Amino acid sequence: MEREEWKEKVLRCVRTYESTTFANLMQELGAGAKGEYALLVPGCRNLYIWQGLSKELSDAVGDLHESGAIRFCPVDTMVYALDGQVMHLPVSYEPKDHERPRWCPMAIEACDKPGKKESVAEC
Repeated sequence: MEREEWKEKVLRCVRTYESTTFANLMQELGAGAKGEYALLVPGCRNLYIWQGLSKELSDAVGDLHESGAIRFCPVDTMVYALDGQVMHLPVSYEPKDHERPRWCPMAIEACDKPGKKESVAEC
């Protein structure tokens, strides 16, 4: 599947649920979404948003975030637990570099005004 197709599928899923986790997104998108790639909080070393994505999906999500079509908003780990999947890393909501890998659980939301990039802190 091409990057543009992934972007359309991600946006469709996010708009359907208004706010979704990567656990739910991966379930909705199926086996083709899985891979060896990870997303990190922009500008933060070792602060993971999610891992186990395909390259194409990772690129598509990155493009959507960079363009301002989606934003990442911190959520409690329980939201991921309810969606049936969590990352097995210590949790940190601090947007900074970390010496060791940490997980920052994030929901994905569609932005009201695409093109206006919203940072994690503005959610």
